[in-house]
Amino acid sequence: MPSALAGYSYTGASAMFSLLGDGDNSIRYLSDFLKRHAEPGGLYAEAGPCFETPLAFATSLLEMLIQSDDGRIRIFPAIPTSWQDAAFNKLAAEGAFQVDAARVNGKLGMVRIKSLKGNTCRLELPETTAFELHSDKRGKITPVRTALKGWQQLRFNTIPGETINIREAGEKQQNSLVIP
Repeated sequence: MPSALAGYSYTGASAMFSLLGDGDNSIRYLSDFLKRHAEPGGLYAEAGPCFETPLAFATSLLEMLIQSDDGRIRIFPAIPTSWQDAAFNKLAAEGAFQVDAARVNGKLGMVRIKSLKGNTCRLELPETTAFELHSDKRGKITPVRTALKGWQQLRFNTIPGETINIREAGEKQQNSLVIP
């Protein structure tokens, strides 16, 4: 019953598709919300103003970029195929981590993890490419690698205040998240 859908129906569907790893359907629901319900300033109203739906929209968008639960951090878990370039900076993740990441031309360019408390990091990347990890305090880090279906998990210990740079093996360090 599409006529019965309210704004939160679209943001909820988007978040569910992101959790399933389906970025194309996730963005479709967010786009439909914008076309059908959102006001030019980003506000939304049903019987009255609804501030929670625009916030749910933002959360749904974040679910496409990063997901963090059960001790895992997934980078770009539900990026639409049309988004060849994407980046984020200083997003918080479970385990007291601050994460930056960039995707350029449809390929993961870099990930930067700052450990705020010194926990074990379980980072899941959407590619099976070989990655190198470098700490600003310890130099090269060798993670425990686990192959997942179309993904890989890198598990490594961190120390408080340490920043770990992750990049494709053999690539030079990318310092900026600015995407032209």
